[in-house]
Amino acid sequence: MFPVLKIFNFSISMYSLCSIIAIITSFLCSIYISKYYRIKKNYIFYGYVYIVIGILIGAKSYYILTHINNSYELKIETLMSGFSFFGAFLGAFISIYFFQRI
Repeated sequence: MFPVLKIFNFSISMYSLCSIIAIITSFLCSIYISKYYRIKKNYIFYGYVYIVIGILIGAKSYYILTHINNSYELKIETLMSGFSFFGAFLGAFISIYFFQRI
């Protein structure tokens, strides 16, 4: 099992923590680089909002599709646990595509 960071009675998996740190760091780097390319900060902010929403929807839906039983029953454990990297990757690209079209 992956390591878990426990603070008081709250536990955070290291995969989630590293993902959150990566998203925040890339957002701050994008804001910094936007000065040189004269890109408005609003575009970057709204782009990241689209990406994060796409990541969450894509990761959870892909996880549910791959962990559903042959009887097609959705269990509470499936809904409350897990995300999938490939679903997040696909969700991010789809959300970037829709953000680009707006």
